[in-house]
Order: sequence, then structure tokens, then C-alpha cells
Amino acid sequence: MTENIEELKARIRDLEARLKAAQVSQARSQEDLEKILKEVEEKARELQEEPTEKTVKISRVSVATAREVYGEKVKRPGDRILLLWAGEEVVGKIPLPEKLSRRTALYRFIQKYGQAPRPGLEIQIRENERGYWQVVLKD
Repeated sequence: MTENIEELKARIRDLEARLKAAQVSQARSQEDLEKILKEVEEKARELQEEPTEKTVKISRVSVATAREVYGEKVKRPGDRILLLWAGEEVVGKIPLPEKLSRRTALYRFIQKYGQAPRPGLEIQIRENERGYWQVVLKD
């Protein structure tokens, strides 16, 4: 009987130790969560302060297919797209139309900036709702 009592006491001590370890772990998790939330809040404040529109100089212009830019699920994978670069970042994508009309993005680009996209040309870009840069084609 004494052995059973000692065994039960040992089990209780073991369970108490596990409970204490779990409480400490949970406290660390709560501290980690608070730290993560503070970092996220700081990043959100930084994003608020960044401009959503800016002027950049085109460093290069390249042509790619819609499949190369948007992946396999694109409706017309063979369509060509002009990629406008500022440094190492793509800041604009303009579809190359088969036929130029007033409704095409390339026509609107030429109307706004006076010429087709070329390296050295300064353009305005705006951050869209998904966080990607796009060329401003309207005033």
C-alpha cells in the first residue's frame, strides 16, 4: 500500500512538473505572439508612410508572353506583353495589341507620355490594391 501511495505521489509530482512546463511554454507563446503583433503593426505603419504613387525612370523594356508573365492558366498564353523595368523590378506590364486603337493601354501610354516605352523615360507608377506597381495611364 505504501508503494502505491509513493507511486501516486511520484505521478502527481510528474503531472505538476508537466503542467508548470506547459504554463511556461504558453507564456512564451503569448510573449512571442505579442512580439509578432508589434512587428506587424510597425510594418503596417511603415507601409502607410510609403508613397502609393511615384515617378521612376525606365531602365529597360522587354517582351514576354502572357504565359511567361501570368502562368499556365492564362486565357491567351501567346499574347505578348511589354515589361517595363526600373532597376531590377518590373513596374509595369502593357499588353502589345495586334492592332492599335484608342482603347489599348499602349495607345493611352503614348498619349500620356508622348512616346512608346523606352529606357530613360520617366513615368509615374501607382501601387494597386494587391500591392503591385502599375503604370499610371490617366491623369
